[in-house]
Amino acid sequence: MKGHRAIHLMWLAMCACATPLQTYEVIQSGPQTGVKANAAQASVVTDQAELDDLYTQLVANKIPAPDAPKVDFTKNLVVYVARDPKPSGGYGLKVRSVKCDGGVMTVDLQEVNPQGNANQAQIITQPYLIMTTPRCAKLTQVEVRGADFAAPRPMKVAPK
Repeated sequence: MKGHRAIHLMWLAMCACATPLQTYEVIQSGPQTGVKANAAQASVVTDQAELDDLYTQLVANKIPAPDAPKVDFTKNLVVYVARDPKPSGGYGLKVRSVKCDGGVMTVDLQEVNPQGNANQAQIITQPYLIMTTPRCAKLTQVEVRGADFAAPRPMKVAPK
C-alpha cells in the first residue's frame, strides 16, 4: 500500500510542476497566405497598426478585403505562421498547444498533409494561420515549434 501512495504522490508532484496550457483563438487560417515569401514564416504582432498591415497583406487576394480584427494588445498578442510553399492543396497548420514558462511562450504546431490518394488542386500553396493568445507574465520571447520549423524559431517580444 505504501508503494501506491508513493507513486500517487510522485504523480501529483509531476502534475503540479507541469507548465499550464494557454488559451488561444485561431483568427484565420487557409491554404494561401497573401504575404509574399518563399520560406516558412513566423512573426509576433504586438500592436493594432502592425496587425492591420499584416492583415492587408494576408487578405490582398480577397475582394472586398475584410478589416483586421480588433485585438486588446494590453492583454493579448497575435502570432502569424506560414508553412514553406507546398506543391498542391491539402496542406495546412493546426495548433497543438500554447504554453508559457517563465517569460517564454511556446507555440507547438502540427502539420496537416494531404491524405493518401485524395485529389488535390495542383497549385503551389503556402498554408498559414493567425492566432491570438493572452500575454504571459513577464513575456520576453515567443518560440514556434513543429511544422516546417525543425528548430524552434525564437522571436523577441518587448515587455508591456
